[in-house]
Amino acid sequence: MHLLLHLRAKLHFMKLRFFVPLVLLTLGLTLFSCKKDKSVLMESGLNGAWINPVYNDSLIVFNRSESVPKNDYAIIFFKNNNLIERKNGSWCGTPPIVYEDFKGTYTERDGIVRMVVPFWGGMMETKWKIEMLDDKYLKVKVLSNKEIPLIY
Repeated sequence: MHLLLHLRAKLHFMKLRFFVPLVLLTLGLTLFSCKKDKSVLMESGLNGAWINPVYNDSLIVFNRSESVPKNDYAIIFFKNNNLIERKNGSWCGTPPIVYEDFKGTYTERDGIVRMVVPFWGGMMETKWKIEMLDDKYLKVKVLSNKEIPLIY
Protein backbone atom coordinates (compact mmCIF):
# COMPACT_ATOMS: atom_id res chain seq x y z
CA MET A 1 0.00 0.00 0.00
CA HIS A 2 2.81 2.37 0.90
CA LEU A 3 4.54 1.61 -2.39
CA LEU A 4 1.32 2.33 -4.30
CA LEU A 5 0.95 5.74 -2.62
CA HIS A 6 4.59 6.52 -3.36
CA LEU A 7 4.18 5.63 -7.05
CA ARG A 8 1.00 7.75 -7.34
CA ALA A 9 2.78 10.74 -5.78
CA LYS A 10 5.76 10.31 -8.11
CA LEU A 11 3.46 10.04 -11.14
CA HIS A 12 1.60 13.20 -10.05
CA PHE A 13 4.93 15.04 -9.68
CA MET A 14 6.05 13.93 -13.16
CA LYS A 15 2.79 15.14 -14.69
CA LEU A 16 3.27 18.53 -13.03
CA ARG A 17 6.89 18.72 -14.21
CA PHE A 18 5.68 18.27 -17.77
CA PHE A 19 2.42 20.25 -17.53
CA VAL A 20 3.70 23.48 -15.91
CA PRO A 21 6.43 24.21 -18.51
CA LEU A 22 3.96 23.37 -21.28
CA VAL A 23 1.44 25.87 -19.91
CA LEU A 24 4.13 28.55 -19.51
CA LEU A 25 5.39 27.97 -23.05
CA THR A 26 1.86 28.19 -24.48
CA LEU A 27 1.14 31.36 -22.52
CA GLY A 28 4.40 32.96 -23.67
CA LEU A 29 3.79 32.13 -27.33
CA THR A 30 0.26 33.49 -27.09
CA LEU A 31 1.42 36.79 -25.63
CA PHE A 32 4.11 37.28 -28.28
CA SER A 33 1.77 36.36 -31.12
CA CYS A 34 -0.73 39.03 -30.01
CA LYS A 35 1.84 41.78 -30.52
CA LYS A 36 0.56 44.30 -33.08
CA ASP A 37 2.38 44.22 -36.39
CA LYS A 38 3.16 47.82 -37.31
CA SER A 39 4.84 46.69 -40.54
CA VAL A 40 1.38 46.55 -42.14
CA LEU A 41 0.93 50.25 -41.41
CA MET A 42 4.43 51.32 -42.50
CA GLU A 43 4.48 49.94 -46.03
CA SER A 44 6.03 51.58 -49.06
CA GLY A 45 4.21 53.29 -51.87
CA LEU A 46 0.47 53.75 -51.39
CA ASN A 47 0.20 50.81 -48.98
CA GLY A 48 0.09 51.82 -45.32
CA ALA A 49 -1.78 54.19 -43.03
CA TRP A 50 -2.52 57.80 -43.97
CA ILE A 51 -3.80 60.35 -41.44
CA ASN A 52 -4.22 64.10 -40.82
CA PRO A 53 -5.86 65.07 -44.12
CA VAL A 54 -5.39 68.72 -45.06
CA TYR A 55 -7.88 69.91 -47.68
CA ASN A 56 -7.30 72.66 -50.26
CA ASP A 57 -10.11 72.72 -52.85
CA SER A 58 -9.90 69.31 -54.57
CA LEU A 59 -6.42 68.51 -53.17
CA ILE A 60 -5.81 66.48 -50.02
CA VAL A 61 -2.43 65.97 -48.32
CA PHE A 62 -2.02 63.06 -45.87
CA ASN A 63 0.80 62.07 -43.49
CA ARG A 64 2.01 58.47 -43.36
CA SER A 65 1.71 56.98 -39.87
CA GLU A 66 2.58 53.86 -37.86
CA SER A 67 -0.76 54.04 -36.07
CA VAL A 68 -4.22 55.42 -36.66
CA PRO A 69 -6.06 57.77 -34.31
CA LYS A 70 -9.15 56.38 -32.63
CA ASN A 71 -11.30 59.48 -33.08
CA ASP A 72 -10.17 60.99 -36.37
CA TYR A 73 -10.10 60.21 -40.08
CA ALA A 74 -7.61 57.67 -41.41
CA ILE A 75 -7.29 55.44 -44.44
CA ILE A 76 -5.20 52.26 -44.59
CA PHE A 77 -4.29 50.64 -47.92
CA PHE A 78 -3.27 46.96 -47.84
CA LYS A 79 -1.26 45.04 -50.44
CA ASN A 80 -4.23 42.81 -51.30
CA ASN A 81 -6.25 45.78 -52.65
CA ASN A 82 -8.35 45.98 -49.50
CA LEU A 83 -8.59 49.14 -47.45
CA ILE A 84 -10.05 50.42 -44.22
CA GLU A 85 -11.40 53.93 -44.09
CA ARG A 86 -12.00 55.31 -40.59
CA LYS A 87 -14.62 58.03 -40.93
CA ASN A 88 -17.83 59.46 -39.56
CA GLY A 89 -20.10 56.53 -38.77
CA SER A 90 -23.40 58.44 -38.93
CA TRP A 91 -25.28 60.97 -41.01
CA CYS A 92 -24.71 63.71 -38.42
CA GLY A 93 -21.57 65.83 -38.64
CA THR A 94 -22.18 67.67 -35.37
CA PRO A 95 -19.74 66.81 -32.58
CA PRO A 96 -19.26 64.49 -30.94
CA ILE A 97 -18.55 62.53 -34.11
CA VAL A 98 -18.48 58.76 -33.81
CA TYR A 99 -15.81 57.23 -36.05
CA GLU A 100 -16.16 53.75 -37.51
CA ASP A 101 -13.97 51.54 -39.69
CA PHE A 102 -15.42 50.79 -43.12
CA LYS A 103 -13.82 47.97 -45.14
CA GLY A 104 -13.56 48.53 -48.86
CA THR A 105 -11.46 47.79 -51.92
CA TYR A 106 -9.25 49.81 -54.22
CA THR A 107 -7.36 49.60 -57.47
CA GLU A 108 -4.43 51.77 -58.53
CA ARG A 109 -3.44 52.16 -62.14
CA ASP A 110 -1.32 54.86 -63.76
CA GLY A 111 -1.58 57.05 -60.68
CA ILE A 112 -5.39 56.85 -60.49
CA VAL A 113 -6.82 55.28 -57.33
CA ARG A 114 -10.40 53.98 -57.48
CA MET A 115 -11.94 53.13 -54.09
CA VAL A 116 -15.28 51.52 -53.30
CA VAL A 117 -16.15 51.87 -49.63
CA PRO A 118 -19.41 51.64 -47.68
CA PHE A 119 -20.58 54.57 -45.61
CA TRP A 120 -23.51 55.09 -43.25
CA GLY A 121 -25.88 55.67 -46.20
CA GLY A 122 -24.75 53.07 -48.73
CA MET A 123 -21.71 52.68 -50.99
CA MET A 124 -19.35 55.36 -52.34
CA GLU A 125 -16.97 55.23 -55.28
CA THR A 126 -14.12 57.74 -55.03
CA LYS A 127 -11.39 58.41 -57.58
CA TRP A 128 -8.12 60.13 -56.74
CA LYS A 129 -5.20 61.16 -58.90
CA ILE A 130 -1.90 60.78 -57.03
CA GLU A 131 -0.11 64.11 -57.35
CA MET A 132 2.81 63.26 -55.04
CA LEU A 133 3.76 60.20 -52.99
CA ASP A 134 6.83 59.58 -50.83
CA ASP A 135 7.64 57.88 -47.53
CA LYS A 136 6.05 60.71 -45.50
CA TYR A 137 3.31 62.34 -47.59
CA LEU A 138 0.52 61.51 -50.00
CA LYS A 139 -1.00 64.32 -52.05
CA VAL A 140 -4.07 63.50 -54.13
CA LYS A 141 -6.52 65.34 -56.31
CA VAL A 142 -10.14 64.24 -55.90
CA LEU A 143 -11.46 63.39 -59.36
CA SER A 144 -14.89 62.15 -58.31
CA ASN A 145 -17.10 61.04 -55.42
CA LYS A 146 -20.29 59.28 -56.36
CA GLU A 147 -22.79 57.23 -54.46
CA ILE A 148 -23.36 53.76 -55.86
CA PRO A 149 -27.08 52.99 -55.87
CA LEU A 150 -28.00 49.95 -53.82
CA ILE A 151 -30.19 47.47 -55.68
CA TYR A 152 -32.64 45.53 -53.54
